[in-house]
Amino acid sequence: HESIGHPTELDRAMGYEANYAGTSFVAPPEQFLGKFKYGPAFMERRVKVSAGLPQHGLRVLADPNRLTQVLNNLLTNAAKFTPREGDIRLELEARPEVPGWVVLSCWNNGEPIPEGDLERIFDRFEQAQSESTRTVRGTGLGLAICRSIVEAHGGRIWAEPCPDGARFVVVLPVQPPSGETGDVDPGAARPQ
Repeated sequence: HESIGHPTELDRAMGYEANYAGTSFVAPPEQFLGKFKYGPAFMERRVKVSAGLPQHGLRVLADPNRLTQVLNNLLTNAAKFTPREGDIRLELEARPEVPGWVVLSCWNNGEPIPEGDLERIFDRFEQAQSESTRTVRGTGLGLAICRSIVEAHGGRIWAEPCPDGARFVVVLPVQPPSGETGDVDPGAARPQ
């Protein structure tokens, strides 16, 4: 079991090269979410978790272990910051404005992330700064690890301001980077 909170794990993630293999998102939502270790925590706090997955699934060429680590880190944060009896929603889709890319979003109805923290929370040892988040334990490494892994795959990750909670968006190429990015900007999935 690898800990996301250990600096050595971050160092490994920061210098790692992706081990690409076909990774499919085709399982039903219950199976998809069942791969993660947070079911008991969600049940105890009565958090409703749902997933919007394409009926026919999506396939990306990615390192499945590292992609699972990104999802686990996002769900860890969601579990920490979602209120009792709250909601978490994962969505996976291919958007026409970013052909050749897969977009994954993780939303929870916890406290919105202040505008000034949206980028800073991806730095090592950083967390959102608010009265309620000061009581949440964590090292502030999970999102830094996510960014490192996603960027190693040629993708992007960011947090979006939401009046009704917090949303994290991951955009990954269907094929791994070949040194040439083409004409499509993965940031085009980001709302203007």
